[in-house]
Amino acid sequence: MPAEIRTEINALNQDFERITASINDAQTNLKVSNELVSKNNAFIEAEQEKVDQIFKSNENVETREKLEAIKKKQDEQDIEKIRIQEKMRQIDAQKEGVMGEINSASEKKYKAENELSKLETDLQMLSERIHEEYGLEYKDCLAMKKEEFDFTSAKPEILRLKREIQKLGHVNVNAIEDIKAVYERYDELSTQLNDLEQSKADTLQAINELATEMSQIFEEKFNQINENFKVTFKELFGGGNAHLELVGSENILEAGIEINANPPGKKLSGLSPMSGGEKALTAIAILFAILKLKPMPFCLLDEIEAALDDANVERFAQYLHRFSGTTQFIVITHRKPTMELADSLYGVTMEEKGISKVVSVKLSEAIKNAKEA
Repeated sequence: MPAEIRTEINALNQDFERITASINDAQTNLKVSNELVSKNNAFIEAEQEKVDQIFKSNENVETREKLEAIKKKQDEQDIEKIRIQEKMRQIDAQKEGVMGEINSASEKKYKAENELSKLETDLQMLSERIHEEYGLEYKDCLAMKKEEFDFTSAKPEILRLKREIQKLGHVNVNAIEDIKAVYERYDELSTQLNDLEQSKADTLQAINELATEMSQIFEEKFNQINENFKVTFKELFGGGNAHLELVGSENILEAGIEINANPPGKKLSGLSPMSGGEKALTAIAILFAILKLKPMPFCLLDEIEAALDDANVERFAQYLHRFSGTTQFIVITHRKPTMELADSLYGVTMEEKGISKVVSVKLSEAIKNAKEA
């Protein structure tokens, strides 16, 4: 549209130049005609004076003939003057018509320039709108222009498409770049996921292998501890039967352990019916069963025989002394049978009020000194 208006403005400028040239030519002709009229008027006045002088002098016939010739020429000049005046009126009329055309052309030019300015402003606004809404430049849109596009018939379709776009909500013009970044991120995460799944599978395989191995080792060690428990229980109780049993789950690593013990002379099953001393002695039997399986270099016992009677304490102390060759025991106790079989005793006394003092006695040396004395 701006190109068509520019073409029309150029045509109006050409018409304006052509009309201006015609006016200049007419003005030149008018000037020449005015000069010719002035000359003729001067000539007529001069001849008129001559005629008047001739009439006054009453010269001969030859002079009259000259006078008639002059009058004839004067008449011809009058006719030419009338013709020139008519031509001048025509030129004036033509000038008025040309001036009207100039005014009309100027008005058209002014309207065309206003229309061009308005279209350029609209074009600028549309270019900015295209850039803001679609991220495109006007020159990029020209490649998609259809020469025979009928905007009027396309209006209903345009309105329908606008409604559909409004239903879609905000349009992300960077969606293509965003989806590329998402796909790249997806590929990266998929690779990481595959690596994690492979690591998970390897870890689960290792766990299963370890679980199988642990189950085998646990079952083997549990059976050994169970056999040791049977022996230590009889030795500590002086008879009876006891064993350990896995319950609650088919998975050996998740199963619970049930203690079945029958002290000599009693028909019991489990720990619930036992007295406190019997429960403590059963626990000690399990402890020694574990020590038999894997002796420890060091073991701390904190009054584990406190609930036992004197006979069982003495039995416990003697049994503990049997393990002192492979394991060093530190026993916190107040029971005499246990202290009597210890190698060294350590105690805390308060000879002065508020001052504690550690006292140690090596029983082996004390017994040796007592025998020598």
